Order: sequence, then structure tokens, then C-alpha cells
Amino acid sequence: MSSLCSFRLTKDVDGRTLDVLIVFLASDELRAEELSTLVDRQVQDALAPDETILLTRRTAFADCVVAIGEDAAFEGVRNRLGRATITVISFGAGGRENSRKVIRDTGEISGISIEEIGRRCVSSMFAIHGGFVEANSNYHFLNPSQRHTDRFIRLSNLLSSSAEISLLAMTMLPLVPPSAEVAHVDTPAMFALISAVNDNLRVLAPKRPWLRCENFRSYLGVRAHDFATGGEPVVLISASSSGSLAEVIATRRVPRDRIGHVLYLGEEDERVRRAVDLSYDQNRNPEGVRNDRETYEDGNCKLCAAGSIPVPLKGDQFDMGGPDFEPLTMLKTDAPPGLSATMDRIAGTDAFRISTTKGAGAKQFLVDAGSLAAAETFIKRTAYLARRHIPSMTREVVLLDEGSRAFGDLVAREAGIAPRFVARSEVDDLDTSDETQDGMRLDGLPVVIVAAVVESGRSLRDVSRDLRRSRSSSPLIYLIGCAKNASPARREELEKTVVQTHAAAKHAFASVEDIILPASGPPHAWLAEADFLNRAVAEGLELGETLAARLERLGRSSEPLVDELFLPAGENPLRIQPGFVFWPSKTSQPPRQSSQADVYYTISSVLQALRTNKPNPEGRALRTNWFQQTRLDPANLGRFNDGVIQASILRAARPVEIDYSTKDDFAREAGRAICRIMDAAHRPRGEAACEALVALGSGRLRVPREELERILAERETFPPLVSELAAICRHLLL
Repeated sequence: MSSLCSFRLTKDVDGRTLDVLIVFLASDELRAEELSTLVDRQVQDALAPDETILLTRRTAFADCVVAIGEDAAFEGVRNRLGRATITVISFGAGGRENSRKVIRDTGEISGISIEEIGRRCVSSMFAIHGGFVEANSNYHFLNPSQRHTDRFIRLSNLLSSSAEISLLAMTMLPLVPPSAEVAHVDTPAMFALISAVNDNLRVLAPKRPWLRCENFRSYLGVRAHDFATGGEPVVLISASSSGSLAEVIATRRVPRDRIGHVLYLGEEDERVRRAVDLSYDQNRNPEGVRNDRETYEDGNCKLCAAGSIPVPLKGDQFDMGGPDFEPLTMLKTDAPPGLSATMDRIAGTDAFRISTTKGAGAKQFLVDAGSLAAAETFIKRTAYLARRHIPSMTREVVLLDEGSRAFGDLVAREAGIAPRFVARSEVDDLDTSDETQDGMRLDGLPVVIVAAVVESGRSLRDVSRDLRRSRSSSPLIYLIGCAKNASPARREELEKTVVQTHAAAKHAFASVEDIILPASGPPHAWLAEADFLNRAVAEGLELGETLAARLERLGRSSEPLVDELFLPAGENPLRIQPGFVFWPSKTSQPPRQSSQADVYYTISSVLQALRTNKPNPEGRALRTNWFQQTRLDPANLGRFNDGVIQASILRAARPVEIDYSTKDDFAREAGRAICRIMDAAHRPRGEAACEALVALGSGRLRVPREELERILAERETFPPLVSELAAICRHLLL
């Protein structure tokens, strides 16, 4: 184990740039052989420096001056350094400069301070050892301060050698008051540094108490941790970019002058005491970090908008590695229960649609209430539920929204009632004294709440709350045409919430159709496609007639997509072939004409079910968190060889689930799978070629550069649209 570490710095002095070799001695014994080996390596790698500075403890200063200046054992070192100036600097228990001696003066003296040495050397360590844990396109980080960021500092990355740890501990000494007895730290990685601080103080200030160490686990335990008992405290935070944790600690009656940060990378703030400021400074810290990281407030995060998953950081997670990748191949059994029967009833009705609307509240998954209400099987199921749940005494039907009127009429007709329809906006005008025309009090009579389509169910909860004021004695019957749920648990939670009542029996809740789907809202694949084409235009590329028309169509957000979801490689739109594994065999066969949206909804439902499967060590699930990262196996593109299914997978998958940018076997397999589609772009089995190119160009599908080059290589067999998209991708991506 070496007691030396070294760093090569430059220092501008009077218009001349000096090359300075910094050697730090982590013990009180300087061994000639060890120093000679270090100097030989430095001179061999980067020639002799202009100045060599040996930094050591105060207790070793005198011996080091004599040894390097006079001892014959160090003659080889002196000769190897040539005409370099040799300087010895020492530090004391406070971490400040104690003594400085120029042993050999050749006129090249940097005059660099011990504070600058500490800052620049630790910044070099940070760069060499990779002090950041960095996000990728799959995930980013949600700090305990509720800021989203693309990277965070992990101190443990720097703890690679005892000499470097001792140097880092030297920079911490100014943060430690002489009376401190207990060091309260935010992560176990600090234990090694507190030990190194004690090693330095053992010889520099032997009468001072050794620091004991307590871990308060960052934000996870800061509010419950006892900073007062056990002795005089000093609180040392491993790293910060804001100082916000120190703000919390200060509220726990810890004086500001007893709170310090080992590494700090943030705005200049006189209240933030730090051992090392990592920020870049052209003169004082050219080795520092340029503050170009991406940081966003919660709820307004550009990374989230791009499909990246925020990974919450808590306590000791700061010292954990990133998630490992796992592959998943979709199976028939992965479909949520009842999906096959649901699609058998709805496919071909044109009820399922995709919206390209942007902005807050935009819904990607649209269910057309009119098309649904006109479907024969839907009418039959609605009739059964209406007769099953709606009493003949019902006099009021509340419509959740304007689109629910047709469904409300169907429900009333099939239940054999002639109610008064109440719009959602009129609910506040209802009163407990309201009566029917024949004098019956309405509060106490059944009230039916109908909604053609619901998603989160928040609007149902709102109606339930509002009706408690005017119809507190009435049984409520909730009848839903199509309930889109993010998971079975969400559906169950919604029902349990709205059926609760103080009356003798619970309210009723029923839905004609249920389907598991991701929550609506941007970002999604069609918005990403529009951004891709707009970026091509911004780069000066002229879109051909087909792509120009496509961009114009995506911009008509008032017209949802039904059979225009995907770009075909040829003239004919992508169509499902008989035998779709997630549908009954008759569903995809003529004369029924299922739509592209039907297929996309099906794949979206299967993927969402996989995302929301309950945790199970042996279960199958798509997981995206700090510990586990599941990707869709590229083999899915081979197993599902219909172009419309391949296109649906590429559009329905989250970018994190089809990110093969890490160079591994799956990246190569993804490259091969997409190349096979591209090679056959002029044939039916390559009809998803345009969709693969759109996925690549929009950044949703990622592969390593070498795979990308193979995929985008021009082929003589390319149809015109495929050739154009490939050229655009080459321009934007290569």
C-alpha cells in the first residue's frame, strides 16, 4: 500500500505556464524507493516538471526537507527531476499551511497555495475516478430536495487509495472544530474519511479527542437523528449541489459553523462551508466541473417529458450502483385477464383512437363514445347492467360530461326509465329540498351517474363528493361505458372509493367494458415523430410529398388517428393478419375490419399489465427503478412478425424499454433484428421498416453507433419512403 499519491497541475506565473508535480505524503515516513518509482513514472509519462511540490504533515516536514535536500538515498530522485524546483510544504491540524521550504530553486516557483492544491487535486480525483453517477435515456434522478437531475455526486467513487483518502481528509480539517467529539455523517462512505481525519489528527494534535462517527442517513433520517448527545458535534455532508440538507440540519439546533460539506458543486453561497469546491474556475480550478448539468423542478422536468423515469434517491442509495438490465419476451399469458374477450367485442368498431393533442390534460388514448354506443355487443352488455343495477324509481341521471349523453340515453332506454338528465355543471345547483313534479322528494331516490369513458376516475370522486351535499340519502349507481385503468389495483381502488357510504348498503358501481392502458398524456410516439420531422425541416432538409403530408396530418390534432397510426414502407396501410395471439382467431379475419388502433391498444394493454404486475421474485414484469431495469427482448420483433404488431411494439414501448444503446448482446441482437426488417423493406416481412426508422430518428429506439450505421446503410431494394427516412436519420444521427 503506497503512502504517496501524485497529481500534475499547471500554474500561470507572470505570463508563463509552469508544469507542477504535486506529491502528497500520507504518513510521517518518506521512503526513497517509493518516491523514486513515482517520479520515474511521472517523468516517463509527461517529462520532468518545472516544479515538484511535496505536501506533508507538519510532523514530517523537517525530516522530508533534510532527506530530499541532502540524503544520498534521494540523489536519484533529485537527478531524475533534472532542473525542476523542489519545494516542501506542510500542513497542521487545522488543514492550513504550516511551513514552506524551497529546497532547490531553479527560478520556476509556482507559489501555489495549499488551499488551491487541495481543491485542484481533489477535482482531478473526481474527474479520474468518475465522481458522478450519470443518468441515461432510461432514467434520471429525483433528489431528496425534489429536484430532478441527470447526475449526482457519489463520494465513494473517489475512495480508491489510502493516500488519496488522506489527501481528501486534509481538505476536511478546516471543517472540524478542535472541540468536536462526534462526526455526524450522511452516508457510510464517510466512515473512511473520518478514519483518515483521525489518522492525521493522531500525529498533528494528539491531545484532541478522536472523532466518533454516527450515520444519520441523509434526508432519510435527518429529522429523527439526535445531533446533541454523545459529545460536541460536527456534521459532515459527503456532497451537495444546493446546501439544502445543511438547511434542514441547521433547524435541528446545530450551529452553522459545525456543518460542512466535503464536496460542493453549486451556486456560490457564503453560508455553505465546504472542504472542496468542485466548480470550474479558469485560474483557480481548471480541473473543476463545468456546471452544465440538467436540473429541473419537480412537475416541470424536461427529462420526464422525454420519457425518462425519475429514480428517487434516499439515504444510502447514493452509494449504490445503477440498475442491471433484464430482457423480456412477451407471451400470450402476459395479457391482462379479459383482454381477448374485450378486443373481440370492440375491435372493428372504430371506437379506439389516438390523439396527437399537446398540452396539459391532453389524452393520447381516446375512446369514441358514439362508436362504442352503436356496437351491438356493447348495447347488449349495457342493457344487462342497466336492468341489473338501475331501479325503476330512478328520476335523475347525472352526465359526467357532454360526451356521455348518448350513453345516458342508452342506459335510460334499456332500464325503462324516463329521468331528468343533470349536466355535471348543474350538480352544484341541486338541493336537498328538490322534488319531482308529483311532489316526491328527490333526496332519497336513486341517482344514476353515467360516464361514457373514464380514466383516472378523479371526476367520479368529485361528483360523489358534490352529491353528498344535496343527495346525502340517495343510493348512487355509477355506470361506466368504458373504464380505462392503469392497473387492476387502480380499478379496484376507484370502485372501493365511490361505493362507500354511511347508509345501510354500499353504492353500486359497474362498467360495461374495462381495459388496462397507460395513463394518457404526452410524451408519446406521435409527438416524438412530429418533433423528428420538424427537426429535419429545421436542419434544412426538404421533406418529400409523403412525409410533408404526414407532418401536416400529425398537426391536425382535432382529428384522432384510427388507421393512420403507422407509416407503411409500401403503398398499402399496415394490417393485422389472422392469428394474432392476443385476440380470438375470428377477430382478425374478414369480413371484420379491425383498425391499426385496435392492435396498438392491445399491445399497449399487454405492456401496461407487465409494468404493473405485483412484485414477485418469479413473476414477469417490466420494471424501471434503481435496482432493476427490464428491456423488451429484441426477439419480440422476430416472434411478432406482422408489421403492424412490430410498429405497435415500437410505438407503445417506453423509450427505456427499447433502449439498446449499451454495447452488449442485446444491442447486437436489436441491430440484427432491425437490419432484417430493413433488408426486407421491399417485401411484406419488412413493412415496418419506416416505423423502425421513425423510432430511431425520434430517439425512442436506441442502438450503439456501429449498429446504427449498419441499419441506416443505403440498400438498392429500399422503397422510396424508406430511402428518404434512412437519409434523414443518417443526417440527424450520424
